[in-house]
Amino acid sequence: MYTDGRWDFFHNREKIPARDWLSGPVEGVAATVIALLGLAFLPLLPLVLPGRRNDFGERPHGAVNRPNGRGENGMNQIDLNGQVAVITGGAQGLGFAMAKRMLDSGARVSLWDRDAETLAKAVGALGAGASSQVVDITDLDGLAEAHARVEAEVGGVSILVNSAGVAGGNASLDQYDPDEWRRVVEINLNGTFYVNKVVVPAMKARNYGRIVNIPRWPARRGTPIFRPIRQPRRG
Repeated sequence: MYTDGRWDFFHNREKIPARDWLSGPVEGVAATVIALLGLAFLPLLPLVLPGRRNDFGERPHGAVNRPNGRGENGMNQIDLNGQVAVITGGAQGLGFAMAKRMLDSGARVSLWDRDAETLAKAVGALGAGASSQVVDITDLDGLAEAHARVEAEVGGVSILVNSAGVAGGNASLDQYDPDEWRRVVEINLNGTFYVNKVVVPAMKARNYGRIVNIPRWPARRGTPIFRPIRQPRRG
């Protein structure tokens, strides 16, 4: 058998004919050449795949749009028509980027943030389909009121993205301010709980909902400098 021949090539070569123990290295060289040829042609794939554009935004000659929901910008088109999304911390950063993506996919989006001025600019930049609620995610009663307004004015919330959070200060554990610790925990951990607590009952009543709770990236990294952001979203 071939497997036996390969084993004999390393351990007992004299038992098999020369042509058999040579077949292994020859096949290995052939496989290497094929792999290198594939890598050489890899940069040409964007020119032949349909639905792709070059660096200048031009569609290669003969390429056509795929019928499976790929948008004009080459990204997969998610069907969110009829969906209503709430995004906390949506006035800027990652929350704003997700709001734009959802709007492009057909959803209506309500941005929740405590910064009224930044919220107004974000809604203006996003355009039709975007609205906002000025609310602090540590204020449970305020969250309940904001949710009720969205349900009445925009529609039943079917998507929730918890993106709001703060980093907190930098200090060693023994020098960290307990008040700052409590502030970060209240926003990042309790605030996430409060928003879910407010939104989930209506989702359960409609038997549908999608929730994304975004942890802060330092929660997965350790450093000598203590930052409370590492703990709450992991709690």
